[in-house]
Amino acid sequence: MQKKLTVSQLNRYIKGVFEDELILHNLCVEGEVLDIKSVGNAVYIVLKDEDSVLNCVCFNGVVGIEAGMRATLFGRVEFYAKSGKLSFIAKSVSLSGAGLLLAKQRELKERLEKEGIFSNNRQLPRFIKKVALVTSEEGAVLHDFMSVIERLAGHIETKVFSVKVQGSGASEQIMGVMRDITSDFDVIVLARGGGSVLDLSEFNNEGLARAIYQSGVVVISAIGHETDYTLSDFAADIRAGTPSMAAEIISSNNNALLNKFFDLASENGVKMQALLNNKYKQLIRQARIGVDSTQNIVSFVLRRLFHRQIAHNVEANLAKKESLFKVLIAKIEAANPLKLLGDGYSKIAKDSKNINSIKQLKTGDNINIYVTDGQIEAKIEKLTKK
Repeated sequence: MQKKLTVSQLNRYIKGVFEDELILHNLCVEGEVLDIKSVGNAVYIVLKDEDSVLNCVCFNGVVGIEAGMRATLFGRVEFYAKSGKLSFIAKSVSLSGAGLLLAKQRELKERLEKEGIFSNNRQLPRFIKKVALVTSEEGAVLHDFMSVIERLAGHIETKVFSVKVQGSGASEQIMGVMRDITSDFDVIVLARGGGSVLDLSEFNNEGLARAIYQSGVVVISAIGHETDYTLSDFAADIRAGTPSMAAEIISSNNNALLNKFFDLASENGVKMQALLNNKYKQLIRQARIGVDSTQNIVSFVLRRLFHRQIAHNVEANLAKKESLFKVLIAKIEAANPLKLLGDGYSKIAKDSKNINSIKQLKTGDNINIYVTDGQIEAKIEKLTKK
């Protein structure tokens, strides 16, 4: 029958095994310092060889230790039953120069530098419209970057390419994404939120450094580690201390152009206003001159029109008078006795009195008959009434 143990029982048993093994109480362990971090009086060290890593802690303080150095730690192995973790408690630490991993890293850096892999120094486009952010969707990096962009340059479009930024296979995944990003983007930001040397080890990958160098788009490395540089930092065009700083660099780039544009627009506005004012004054002067000239022309035309109207009125009046005069002449001519006489009519008078009725005469009266060219004396022999 299988024996059943609780987690606590098993961990206490393992702890007892470690405590019973005297060889684990006083021993030296040698390796390369992969990472180091101080918290209060404790110095946490990650030792590494070609195949394994070991978490160590020293409470006595360590001087001059750096990642990449070879170190020998003297102490004991301790198993913490509560957390189920094993750690090496170092009483003392001695250093023995650079480690193999650090030497290999330096050799790789020198080789890539000679090849020109670190020669990228392209400037950002004058105005950035689209950013490719290569990072993990987990953690604060995405939020920090986007909050700065939205606050300082909300017009910039950011597309997130989610990748692993730590652990085995992360560099290969980042390389694949880098190759897929097209020239539709103005800049690529490779970002993560810092971490230990071990955490950042994927960004010291030779393949990733080459992929960054070969990118057709400007690359900003924002690994988030202020003091330690990775190969990705060297291969990038621009290095930003943190993802937020990368967002500020991009925003400042655009705002510099926008501010210049607004300054020029303001300057041109002032010049345009002055030009318009001058043109306005010139137009006013020309308008006044034009008004005076127009008034003179109008006055002249009105006078001509007035005189022409008077002449027209006089001519019309004369024509009317002439017409009336002709009518009157016609009437006068029609009433002229001489004209009547000329038509064969004659005038009869008796004792210088005109005779216009037979009743004014009697047989034997002497009368005078007037015609156009003289008069005839006659004596009435017979009267016949109608």
